[in-house]
Amino acid sequence: MTFLFMSTFPPIDRFFTVEVVSQTPNPQQTIYAAMHQDYAEEFVLSDRDRFPNEERCGEVVVRNLLAGNRGHFGPLEHPQIVLNCGWFPHSTMQQIRTHRVGVSFDVQCLAGDTEVTFVHASGRLQKYKIADLYDLWSEGEKAVRSRKIRGRKGELPGSYRRDCKTRLRKMNLRVLNEETGMFEIGHINHVFDQGIQPVYRLTLEDGKTIDCTENHRLFTQQGWQTDG
Repeated sequence: MTFLFMSTFPPIDRFFTVEVVSQTPNPQQTIYAAMHQDYAEEFVLSDRDRFPNEERCGEVVVRNLLAGNRGHFGPLEHPQIVLNCGWFPHSTMQQIRTHRVGVSFDVQCLAGDTEVTFVHASGRLQKYKIADLYDLWSEGEKAVRSRKIRGRKGELPGSYRRDCKTRLRKMNLRVLNEETGMFEIGHINHVFDQGIQPVYRLTLEDGKTIDCTENHRLFTQQGWQTDG
């Protein structure tokens, strides 16, 4: 299974959307063929015309592979479905990348040194690098003082970092309202690390740059575009 994710700060009238991009047209026959090729000496596809129909293949797979608890489950990996997912909670992304088994996905990303802007109560703007936000999110903030005794949860004495996710979620993030073209206030839902990926630098006419992965979408006067 493959996911094509679009992550953004959507207007409130947009909801989590899933659409099928492509799929294996005969998944049960595909599993049936793979299952038989594991044990057959002949070239199984030569007998394609004599395969049971899709429904019958499913029954055979369940009886001989799943219900019988025999053999390995590699044949189940052959059918594919590609889903395009949009406007999803970042917590969903975190769960998928943490517990991914037999799943691949593409998601648009920005480089770690990309800056995002927060608005203080006074109206003052402050920029944070995404890498620094991720460090705070995953490791916590450094305590002003070192712990001299064992903590309430058994933490050893010494320097430590305390969780600050609640504070980060409350910070006012400066985001663009696509409908009005005006900047408004949003909030962080999650910060996650997509690992090492090829990053490309896009330079604008005024000399400003943005570093992002190939499939990251950019909001332009012509709507959302990719730099790929």
